[in-house]
Amino acid sequence: MKHWAVEDGTLWAVDPGESVPAICPARVPVTFREAKTADIPALALAMNLPDTALIEDRLQSGRRCFILQADSQIVTYGWVTQGIESVGELERQFHLHDDEAYIWHCGTIAAWRGQRCYSALLSHILHQLIAEGIACVWIGATRQNRPSVKGLVTAGPQPVADVVYRRLRG
Repeated sequence: MKHWAVEDGTLWAVDPGESVPAICPARVPVTFREAKTADIPALALAMNLPDTALIEDRLQSGRRCFILQADSQIVTYGWVTQGIESVGELERQFHLHDDEAYIWHCGTIAAWRGQRCYSALLSHILHQLIAEGIACVWIGATRQNRPSVKGLVTAGPQPVADVVYRRLRG
């Protein structure tokens, strides 16, 4: 562990009671769905993992993963938690109400960046969760990750809180 850390980001949310952004399409033909057990090897490849253990652990613990596929390949993915989730960058746990969800650890394969796949994935996840009765969906992003912030703006959640976290000593 580093003796110091700085995170500067924004917490975004969608509250269906206020407004739900329209579905944001990708610039390429894609299909959206929740990852299945059969997707684990391809998901490990997309996430650049050496094996499938992390994915298997997450799925067994009740976390969900959603994917966009293009040309039969996972091009972007995002994890969703309801309940408690550890946010490593902030060294804290989020404790969500039963009717809330947190989107985290999203990624897009380098060859597919710039095709609005991330925004489309977020948009589809938001609509899926709202259709399931989720009252508030949260997602965080560091301000230095400009592609992520741009994708969030395009997908439609609203910024609700700026977060600055500093640890000066271990």
